[in-house]
Amino acid sequence: MVENGTTGAFNAAGPRGRLSMAEQLHGIGGALPGDTEIRFTWVPPEFLEQQEILPWMEMTTWFGEESVLSNVSIERAVESGLTYRPPAVTAVDTLEWFRALPADRQAQPRTGLAPEKEPRRWRPGVPAVVR
Repeated sequence: MVENGTTGAFNAAGPRGRLSMAEQLHGIGGALPGDTEIRFTWVPPEFLEQQEILPWMEMTTWFGEESVLSNVSIERAVESGLTYRPPAVTAVDTLEWFRALPADRQAQPRTGLAPEKEPRRWRPGVPAVVR
């Protein structure tokens, strides 16, 4: 759209079609070297809520089915020429951008699961804490 000089307000909360969490994560995994083993542990949303893991804030791509972000119409943007890149391309470009930041900024990520929560609740072989 930018290349075409298109202006205006658009919802661009892609991708073009809905992706399940598995499709998204495996798509991002496409950016890893071919011999990299990828394993996921699937848990129900209720489990994450019990662990006080917040959608969008701590699990940055987990919105929930009722989220406005999951249901916003992007048709106007698509009709105006918006295209989407594969998740693996976005992952590679985002990592490149992050690595170009100053070291102090890289040391202070502002999104994602807090480091003190992850080891306590998510280490392989360690039972999750359920209150």
